[in-house]
Amino acid sequence: MLWASRIIRWGFGLALIYFGGGLEGQWPALVFGGIFFLSGFLRPVRCIDGQCGR
Repeated sequence: MLWASRIIRWGFGLALIYFGGGLEGQWPALVFGGIFFLSGFLRPVRCIDGQCGR
């Protein structure tokens, strides 16, 4: 499940960067695309019933 989440984040981030880079003045798309792409490298932390684990 971890790889599916990463692939989705990387794909969405790259799509935003691609579409934002092709249009002039679309820097928010580049910023959000970069954030999505970089967040794909982080491990998610989930907290259930007061216990947080990886």
